Amino acid sequence: MFDGQHIRQIRRSLGLTQLEFSQKYKIPIGSLCNWEQERNAPDATAVTLLYLISEAPDVVAEMLKNRPPIK
Repeated sequence: MFDGQHIRQIRRSLGLTQLEFSQKYKIPIGSLCNWEQERNAPDATAVTLLYLISEAPDVVAEMLKNRPPIK
């Protein structure tokens, strides 16, 4: 499972702020903040996305480039 520290580590390893990560991977900023501060845990779909980002961040970013943000 991805806890807040692991999510923060992924983001920081990519050299991105919360806002940049949120925009690049179409994750609502509020969700990202809540996950990192462990107020909420990501659901199964978000966990899958986070795993893919951790393994192939450029591929995921390219796939999401022309998609609208998740609401």
